[in-house]
Amino acid sequence: MQSEWEVIKGLELEPLKVGSYAYLVDSKWWSRWRDYACHTPSTLPHPGRITNIQLLSAKQQTKIPLSSQQTEDTQNQTGFPNIPNNTHTLSNQNYTLNPLCIEGNDFKIVNDAVWSNLSKKYGHDVSLPRLVHADPFDSSSTKVDLRNVTVRVTFPAVGGRDETFDVETSRFKTLAELVDDVVKSRRSTSSS
Repeated sequence: MQSEWEVIKGLELEPLKVGSYAYLVDSKWWSRWRDYACHTPSTLPHPGRITNIQLLSAKQQTKIPLSSQQTEDTQNQTGFPNIPNNTHTLSNQNYTLNPLCIEGNDFKIVNDAVWSNLSKKYGHDVSLPRLVHADPFDSSSTKVDLRNVTVRVTFPAVGGRDETFDVETSRFKTLAELVDDVVKSRRSTSSS
């Protein structure tokens, strides 16, 4: 029977696919999990829930409900800290990554299969999905858009006030896709 470490390492081999989502996992949690999963039977402490909240910008960390921010000493029925209690988990592609966070140092990017496996078993506080795009310069590779960009769009009004709003988008989108995002955003703001 394969160890959990071997299963995840096998899932990691699946390439990121354009249009799918990749997920960010805090490096400190990943390190605790790796140490735990590599020792079978493990004598090391359980890694607890996947804790990604510290990867968010400070402004967004304050918007997370306290019920989703369990502390390390929170216990559930299994006796392990921070185990799947996903009743208050949050998932949002538009959460802003802390600008000081660096891939490989502060977080690891994993594919959907790895994320699904780990988050189902361990639970998580904040899910940070990121859309996978085709690399515009190399059609054989993919890129993960870690930080969305905000585009301010102003529609000049005839005889009235200009209409201005912000659109969150990816830096990998084409101009046609950006125009689609603007049209959708304009429709949603005018219908509300």
